Amino acid sequence: MKDATEKIGKRRGEAEDYVVLSLWVAFERFMINHVQEVGSVLLERQPLSFSQNLYNKLRDAVEYWRVDDVLDMFKNGLVSAQLIGDAKNIKRYRDWVAHRNPAKASPLKVTPEAAHQILSTLMCEIQSLFS
Repeated sequence: MKDATEKIGKRRGEAEDYVVLSLWVAFERFMINHVQEVGSVLLERQPLSFSQNLYNKLRDAVEYWRVDDVLDMFKNGLVSAQLIGDAKNIKRYRDWVAHRNPAKASPLKVTPEAAHQILSTLMCEIQSLFS
């Protein structure tokens, strides 16, 4: 019985880790889509052929930007620095969950509830900047 309880606890912890990973993936896609959407204002600028080319570069390149760099664009009073720092902590934990480098110590554990709260709040704040 003790062995089964230990296995259940371990699997529950693993499942929670993957929930955090999934929440981060959804947040990262939100960030990329949002930058692409905000960048679409370039399509209204003259000369249109240059603007289209510039937007196409932005649209394609943002897929490869470091998420930390995208988050940093919202600093300087646009979004709470604490909230951005919390999101970066989730990213560190996500990276550890995804790669499990045994040579590196585990960062502070992030619960699915905390990740959801932080990332949801951050998404709302970012959306409110452009509405």
